[in-house]
Amino acid sequence: MRAQRVRVGESRVEMQVVKWTAEGTGKSSRLVEQ
Repeated sequence: MRAQRVRVGESRVEMQVVKWTAEGTGKSSRLVEQ
């Protein structure tokens, strides 16, 4: 159960990252660089 929950959490984070990059690659890249 724990492994599955962790995987779901990771997938959610990945989806959020994809949305951020899609909305503004420049903003996300700047935050990552800093």
